[in-house]
Amino acid sequence: MQVNVIYPINSLNLVNKVSLYYTLNNKIFFSTTPNNKNKVCSPLKKIFNDTFYWNHYVKKINKNKSKHKFIGLCGFTNLNLPEELIQNAQLCVKYSNILVNTICNDYISNKNKPIETNTLKVNPQLLIVKRLDRLSDKLCSMIDTFELLRNVHPNPKFINAANEAYEILNNYFGQLNTNFKLYKALKDTIDNELISSKLTEEEKVVAQLLLEDFENSGIHMTPEKRKKFIELQDKIAKLGHKFTLNAYTEFNPIEVENPREILKGLPYRLQNYIIYRYFYKGKPIPYKEIAIINDLFIAQQILQTVENEEIRKKIYLELNSSSNEQIQILEEMLFLRGDLANLLGFSSYTEMNIKDKMAKNQDNVLNFLKNMSKIYKPLALKEIKELLKLKKKHETKPQSIFKKTEFYPWDYQYYTNIHKNENYNKEELSNRKRLYGSLLSYFSVGTIIDGLSNLYSHLYGISFQPSTSISKSELWHNDVRKLDVIHETEGKIGTIYCDFFTRPNPSFERKYENAAHFTIQCARRVDFDQYDLEMNENLRVVEALKSTSTPEQQQQESVMMKQIQQPVKYFEGKGTYQLPIVVIVTNFERPLSEYHNYQQSNNKDDHYNDHTVSKPSFLTWSEMETLFHEMGHAVHSILARTNFQNISGTRCKMDFVEVPSILMEYFLRSDEVISSVAHHYLTDEPLKPKYIDIMKNNLSQNYNSNKYINLQTQLKLSVLDQIYHSSIFNKHSNKLSDRFYNKNVTKEIDIYPYIQNTHWQGQFTHLYSYGSTYYTYFWCRRIAEELWNKLFNSNSKSDANSNKSEQSSKEEDGKQFNKIDPLRKLGEKLKNELLQWGGARDPWIGLKNLGIVDGDINDETFVKNLINKNEHTISK
Repeated sequence: MQVNVIYPINSLNLVNKVSLYYTLNNKIFFSTTPNNKNKVCSPLKKIFNDTFYWNHYVKKINKNKSKHKFIGLCGFTNLNLPEELIQNAQLCVKYSNILVNTICNDYISNKNKPIETNTLKVNPQLLIVKRLDRLSDKLCSMIDTFELLRNVHPNPKFINAANEAYEILNNYFGQLNTNFKLYKALKDTIDNELISSKLTEEEKVVAQLLLEDFENSGIHMTPEKRKKFIELQDKIAKLGHKFTLNAYTEFNPIEVENPREILKGLPYRLQNYIIYRYFYKGKPIPYKEIAIINDLFIAQQILQTVENEEIRKKIYLELNSSSNEQIQILEEMLFLRGDLANLLGFSSYTEMNIKDKMAKNQDNVLNFLKNMSKIYKPLALKEIKELLKLKKKHETKPQSIFKKTEFYPWDYQYYTNIHKNENYNKEELSNRKRLYGSLLSYFSVGTIIDGLSNLYSHLYGISFQPSTSISKSELWHNDVRKLDVIHETEGKIGTIYCDFFTRPNPSFERKYENAAHFTIQCARRVDFDQYDLEMNENLRVVEALKSTSTPEQQQQESVMMKQIQQPVKYFEGKGTYQLPIVVIVTNFERPLSEYHNYQQSNNKDDHYNDHTVSKPSFLTWSEMETLFHEMGHAVHSILARTNFQNISGTRCKMDFVEVPSILMEYFLRSDEVISSVAHHYLTDEPLKPKYIDIMKNNLSQNYNSNKYINLQTQLKLSVLDQIYHSSIFNKHSNKLSDRFYNKNVTKEIDIYPYIQNTHWQGQFTHLYSYGSTYYTYFWCRRIAEELWNKLFNSNSKSDANSNKSEQSSKEEDGKQFNKIDPLRKLGEKLKNELLQWGGARDPWIGLKNLGIVDGDINDETFVKNLINKNEHTISK
């Protein structure tokens, strides 16, 4: 593997190989990065690949400290100290109360007046949707910022303050959901045809969504029903929390005698970790050892490496068992959800939860999942057949002629590992591992971000640039990078904060463990607000409040959090919009950046001969998938062009929200895109096509290994989720653990023999968090696949290659995206028909306009068209 070698100062004769980065505090930094390659030295690459360059970049921009003195976390004003988080949350409540009181008072005073407008004052009844969106924007922006900070900020004081601020606003949301005057004002606006007829289509969509939020909280019920509703919600939340916490807490220890033989294959260091020797009167008994397995990690390693089937079976049964208490918690939670749905007038929790989704109803979901199973199950069984051959080949015990060898779920991980490596001897595996390690040099974080920027410029005419307005005080950690998203004609259209790397001291600096996308400010049209003269006059009471934190902050005209770095932008012919702010959080390996002294000095303060060693973070294939996926979410938010934040970007239907991000995964799997993106971090040499297959298909990180077994298993979980939340289980006489599983899932969906005495559903925590919507993973993947095949797949007959003159053949240098091709045209169509709309328009309309589905949107033939459509190709 190539590394970034640093040369001492006395090696200046190698200057043709060395580029001077910068001089800072008498420290001279040299790198082997060639100074004659603009792409290698591009700032976008360097801010991710070189920590010292990034720190210098931020310091350079922050030279004028007075310019940045009021900027706080995430670029908001007055968000510099832990106490200011709580202060802003409290002031936000005051601000919101003024909005709410103005809406309610205007409703009461104007509800019987005729609807008319004039040049001086707009009738307030026509402003209710705009005002509610203004209220929602302020609350959501603040609570989402606090949600981010309590998950990623390294300082416990900020974490505690963010938690407290979050709870203040979360409780306030609960109060808003029970404000009957506010609900009545909105409902009467919708029901009054004279008023609603003057609303735009977008306003009607937002109004209906807000009304459903109110009614899903039971606000329209009688006092008796509402009391029961609140009790049910509270019980479900407590049970769901308990169900999640208890999912993996129990692991009954398994004792193994003769462990060296039984656990053969388990790495020796792990054996030593769990093996104990018997003692008799203080002396060890010769050869008497026992292993005690009580650790989840060790258990998983045994499933992957140990040949002995009996011990793998014991481990599997233990991992897939649940206590009676856990099953009872699950059953009670599901039955209460059924009661809650019945109280709201629905036959089942699924009917209540899916009615506003793309799928429309549970019958469509179940038909979709069954059709997916028809495609995937034969392929999954084929994969199992191959693994079964290996099992028969490796069996050591003589089998009875009357006993049929079967493949069980505890065989899967072990024989999958064998299958990956069976064609290679030890030396070949070692060589492939070394080759894989060297190939990672083509996938540095900076290189991939630069490649994504290039790809997005061809798709949507946007690119990423290191932000030209950064304050140290807006970054919650030194590792956070800030990008401006620049459109080729419109200029800056959004901001992305990239918190990509693990913390240097993870035991002290906690961070959200999973990859995530946080939208802390949505796109929204703000020039409407200036015409709401009455509301603006009322809000000056809060806007005039002075901060008590510092004298400097008291000089600010407002203590309310607001973005002060290009917060809004006028788009010709469309209005003035608030620019979105997005944060992407991952846990990639940190770049290596250290000081090294190559010459001794008697003066301890002499750092003239200190140099940096800087090696970037390299991404595995799965990490690249994660980055492409999360960036798909971010760009979806950035490209939003809706008038209201309630329907902006990713605030769309749940069974569409993953489509743009999954589509980016398909781009990554394209050889053309990999060739275009993957370049060596030192030389900018593109990855040769012959090595692409090694990265994609022949490694332990391979996402495609036994793909259909994994897909069919997830299908089973999706079906389970649907049945558990159906009307069949609204009555307490039905016992899920006894009655349902064997009859309804195993027979049609499962690919393994049914295993008695396993209750793995007690560990399926998505039953609480997703609650009848786990199917959306497959639904979104299916739509993304259709978009890829119809629009972008060069192997499919689509608009992308219908014009032969526009086709570009696959070339080794991977530069095809630099040629004239139809990619931009297709990207614009995708943006205009789907991405920019967010939740403002039914995605089915855009899919129909793009030629993905056919049919009449009013009779749902488009839904059935997607459900019953056979796959064009099975993605490899």
